[in-house]
Amino acid sequence: MQARYPDMYEDALCCRCGDAQEDNNHVWTCPNSVNQQRQIWEEAVATIPKWGRAAITRANEEATKRHRKQQARTPNVAAPRALQWHQPSDTALWTSLYAAFHDLPTIRSPEV
Repeated sequence: MQARYPDMYEDALCCRCGDAQEDNNHVWTCPNSVNQQRQIWEEAVATIPKWGRAAITRANEEATKRHRKQQARTPNVAAPRALQWHQPSDTALWTSLYAAFHDLPTIRSPEV
């Protein structure tokens, strides 16, 4: 933070632990931020099913609208097959997340 806002911060020490220079690596690996980062990642992972269901609902609604328009031109056109949301397992979500952010040890789920 001191590098970006030198007038606001006296030094470049981490404001959480006060033991190390705050840089991009330390921001993610500071032992005093692990619990907060874990909470942020857990909340993000918990949001995925909500986003997935919303995306599936929206896609099905759009497909139904397209079908109605097609039906007006071609009465016997086949109806679209509705998409279904399949909830991934927590392990699959965490494994995928960890694979994408393998350099961030704080996101590792206890189950993975």
